[in-house]
Amino acid sequence: MSRIGPRMLAAAAAVAAFGASSIAFAALAALPPVPVPAENPITEPKRVLGKILFWDEQLSSDNTVACGSCHRPGKGGGDPRQGRYPGADGILNTDDDTFGSPGVAHMDKAGIAREHKIFGMKPQVGDRTAPSNFGNIWSDYMFWDGRAGPTVTDPETGKVVIKAHGALENQALGPLQNPAEMAKDSRGWADVDQKLQHARPLALAIRLPPDTAAAIKAHPTYPDLFRQAFGDARIDAVRAAEAIATYERTLVPDQTPYDLGTQPGKPVDPEIQRGMLLLDTAHCTACHKPPLFTDNKFHNIGLRRPYQDPGRGKISGDPADNGRFKTPTLRNSGLRASFMHTGEFTDLHKVLDHYVTPKAEAEPLPGTDQPYKTTIEDNQRQQIIDFLITDLTDPRVAAEQYPFDRPILRSERQAGQGAPGRPEEFKAKMVGDKVELTWTAPKGGAEDYLLVRDGRVIGLPTQPGFEDPGQTPWLRHRYRLVARNDAAAASQPASAGAGAPTLELAGGAVILLGAGGFWLWRRRKAA
Repeated sequence: MSRIGPRMLAAAAAVAAFGASSIAFAALAALPPVPVPAENPITEPKRVLGKILFWDEQLSSDNTVACGSCHRPGKGGGDPRQGRYPGADGILNTDDDTFGSPGVAHMDKAGIAREHKIFGMKPQVGDRTAPSNFGNIWSDYMFWDGRAGPTVTDPETGKVVIKAHGALENQALGPLQNPAEMAKDSRGWADVDQKLQHARPLALAIRLPPDTAAAIKAHPTYPDLFRQAFGDARIDAVRAAEAIATYERTLVPDQTPYDLGTQPGKPVDPEIQRGMLLLDTAHCTACHKPPLFTDNKFHNIGLRRPYQDPGRGKISGDPADNGRFKTPTLRNSGLRASFMHTGEFTDLHKVLDHYVTPKAEAEPLPGTDQPYKTTIEDNQRQQIIDFLITDLTDPRVAAEQYPFDRPILRSERQAGQGAPGRPEEFKAKMVGDKVELTWTAPKGGAEDYLLVRDGRVIGLPTQPGFEDPGQTPWLRHRYRLVARNDAAAASQPASAGAGAPTLELAGGAVILLGAGGFWLWRRRKAA
């Protein structure tokens, strides 16, 4: 039986017609090598560190979102979840809404959850759907608007660290500081670095892939893993981005039936020829050029009006780019849960419907003066969809097999749970210039703990015990601790204190209370 169902054309006729089409046989080539920056060569320790970082929810400010939360291999590198974002009018549930990935709930710069004006206390939603994290690894520009370019500047020093082919590194840097995706307000890189110093790698995940499990067993801390990858234990923004980018560069989906049927030196599979003829006849290949099945350029296909989202124009500053968005690859597109930068289509039938009748004014097809629309016969639609689903899907991606294997995230295990019990025997003790905090896990256990000192989140440990350095014994420090389960539901708080008891008066005066009397001084205001 044919892989893509009954064909409109017989095989011989398709092959003959294909020879006259605009897609030459030479275009049916193997995927090219993935560009690698000279400053960031691929090594195995760096790859496995990047894989661990990519799937670790502890990289977010509240331990709820990993890079992989929005980029699942089994969904073509996209997100199976979908949230609603208000469009240009700022109002939910109107025609200009878009559908993006849920991120973190809003947090102030102290890491305390605060109500968002649109999303309340729920996770915020991005304004565009998540693109594939491995679908465009050959490109010098990442994201729908291409804002992650090839030159990488160290966000901590301002120095250029990668001169070319660094789009994946730039793409990795953005979400870690984005307050809607993974970060609290005004998150600095020192916060990310410090958190990784103390986090247990992938402590919130289960069913770790063999390569990550072996690496963590041999090197159980992030400083150890960074030492293996980079030669010393320093953790910084660039190194984290280089490791994640290295991992992504190894995610090459080159085992599709298309790839196997167009191997150099072998006759081209007639099924592939017929499928490519259908794509070419429908003008898909004007932008979705093989073998990448994208031209990695930006186009306005009439999905929305430019004022609703300027897209590339906001980045380039060129008004001609308003409304243009990057062409996604068709590889593994049959696995995706949503399509287009707006995420508004949830199946490929609706995608093809759009190209027959665009919603808004579109540009001409690239290289022509023809309208950006096509006529697709009813009997061709399913054949095109079958070709995309069957012949452009890598079975390793669909099955999440190496190198596309992954752990199960904490956020995937949220089912039917109430709040956990309160942490027990919570104590704080001054030891020199640090406070040692100890407690025992509640009955039933906990996935992590949220620890607050004087109104500021200072840690989210995944096991009992924490050290709070740099504290003075002359001031009273108040700590609050809650346990959290898989769903990040919080227990009732436990409280503890350390340091000398004090009483703060109006105007900033502080009284230090002691056994022999009291002392009064005025606290200096912060500059």
